[in-house]
Amino acid sequence: MLEESEGPIIKDFPDDAPVSEREFTPAACPVSFGAPTGQGGEIDDVGKLLAAFREEAEGLQNWFEIGLKNRGRTTTGTSKLSLGEIVDLFSDFVKGDMPESPISGTSLDIVMKLACEDLKAHYTEAVSAQPGGTSAPDTLANWFWGETFASRVFGKVRERALLCEEKELNILGSFLLIPRNQLHRFTNSD
Repeated sequence: MLEESEGPIIKDFPDDAPVSEREFTPAACPVSFGAPTGQGGEIDDVGKLLAAFREEAEGLQNWFEIGLKNRGRTTTGTSKLSLGEIVDLFSDFVKGDMPESPISGTSLDIVMKLACEDLKAHYTEAVSAQPGGTSAPDTLANWFWGETFASRVFGKVRERALLCEEKELNILGSFLLIPRNQLHRFTNSD
């Protein structure tokens, strides 16, 4: 076909594609991502949920660093907060504390939105760095929103934001924290 003078060219290839005998192997990961719902249903104890969230986020740090080294770039950093500061911010908010904005001159709702985006990027970049990891956006989004403790914490942040008197936090909870196509995981209505 390389010798043809014009194209496009469509020709039947005489051989079939080789069939792999290998089975699909899921991504290897040193962190156990048990589904946020266990035998007893959702983690009802907020303290246990927040501890699982912190452990999960910290457990992904090595994979994140490997991915950063391999890619030479990251999409995290818009909030200017470290991973620990982001975990603390969301944990404090879920526990009922109304934290001060950690960024001078930026409102809490904006910082929380930026921190949410940073945390999602941290998770997805870490998982993508694993052997056999995927970078397919839909797969990563479904994994993040369906299988992580971070997503359960975002659900709790959303619930609390919807109860706040501040209009900006209500908007954060209503529209900005959880994508519309993932909201079904956190509500009973479609």
